[in-house]
Amino acid sequence: MVVRPCPTAMNSVRLSAKRWRTRADLAEVIQRAVQKIECGEAVLLSDLAQQVGLSKHHLARLFRESVGVSPAQYATKCRIERAKQLLSGDETLTEIAVTVGYASLSAFSRAYKNLEGISPSEFRKKS
Repeated sequence: MVVRPCPTAMNSVRLSAKRWRTRADLAEVIQRAVQKIECGEAVLLSDLAQQVGLSKHHLARLFRESVGVSPAQYATKCRIERAKQLLSGDETLTEIAVTVGYASLSAFSRAYKNLEGISPSEFRKKS
């Protein structure tokens, strides 16, 4: 299978060839995307796609096939996992929300409850 990356994003690709030749090349691209998400980088799909050298639609499809969830769902999962670690500390919920990348406490609480089934404050009380 030969897949060609987005031509406008080729400048950011560090692979030696200008074409993806193997599944290993694609696996490397997906692995880089996962690492960037886990580090809190490139939260926009378009930015992430440009950094790995694919169109955003192609990256989303390949990512979902490899990881099992969309890049956005994976990013949310990573943010919430980081928040769970921080909830055992003394920071306020608002500080934690900002630290893990949410613009507001309500957005953070909604995402947390959707993923975990309980609110961050309930989780903190149980811990």
